[in-house]
Amino acid sequence: MKSGTTYVQNVLFENRKALKKEGWLYPGKLMNQQHACYGLCGTDIYWADNEKKWRDLGREMLDEIEYHDGDIVISSEALSSLSRDGAAKFIDEIGGVDAVVVTVRSLFTTLPSAWQQYIKGGGVVSIADFFDRLDKNREDGSGMWRTYSYGKTVKIWSEFSPVKVVVIPENPTSKNQLWEDFSGVVGLPDLSDVVVNDSRSNVSLNYEAAEILRSINVEVERCKPRVSKKEVEQFRRNYLNRYIFPIAGNKRGTKTKIPEDYKRLVSQWNDQEKELLLSSADDIVGDVKDLVCYEGGELSLCHGGGGEFLSEIACQIVGGYKWKN
Repeated sequence: MKSGTTYVQNVLFENRKALKKEGWLYPGKLMNQQHACYGLCGTDIYWADNEKKWRDLGREMLDEIEYHDGDIVISSEALSSLSRDGAAKFIDEIGGVDAVVVTVRSLFTTLPSAWQQYIKGGGVVSIADFFDRLDKNREDGSGMWRTYSYGKTVKIWSEFSPVKVVVIPENPTSKNQLWEDFSGVVGLPDLSDVVVNDSRSNVSLNYEAAEILRSINVEVERCKPRVSKKEVEQFRRNYLNRYIFPIAGNKRGTKTKIPEDYKRLVSQWNDQEKELLLSSADDIVGDVKDLVCYEGGELSLCHGGGGEFLSEIACQIVGGYKWKN
């Protein structure tokens, strides 16, 4: 849901053994249980591939849950996209839940980050078209919108369990405030040293870097239609790790924000989701004002002739890579 889950999962992953000693199971060996949930939920998660390896992970997680005598915490962003029926089936699969914790932040922050993640995953749609798609999805409650409608998510899960909400602070009082809030709500034991492996963190792209990568994705689709998905992912990962991520911390370029033409629309969406959350959550940790307080400005989209130039850059990058076929 682009709401701090990667950070929380990093801490859980790094402290899996320490948690186990205190009686807490964080299932599996991966950073989270996302793919195990793919295996259990199948097409109830609208984008998931129903692959055998995910089904195997799902069965392994169920075995761990069955044989663990103690508390269990499962973390997967994909669960936020489930319908009521999908949530009911998942809960039945794992044998019930005691509580659900949802981390949330304003759509003004979440949605630009979601577009970046979509582009890093191979997306080819511009940020304006991305918001148009969200608007259409929202009308019928389908597709991407299901992942980011945080109020609807809280409402659905509240039908089965108490839902506790952690609001991501806009101005945290400490670098680990999100973990402190999350672990306090869940009831996790204190950890002596909370260290996050930055190599697994989501790195933000400025708008220019995202547009170059989008042009590369378009060029790959056009010129390399027969290249395997695995090789394309390796190429994209190589490009990001070698050229983009090393300079991501530099305060250069244009911050990716809500396009100015969509600010009012996103504000309406956000208000409606906030009201759903307030009417459905059993407990809220953090300041609800952080869901509506936004001072980041808007993205002014340039409609000049930059597209052709970006296409030329993308053509050079894709053409210069040593493809296997």
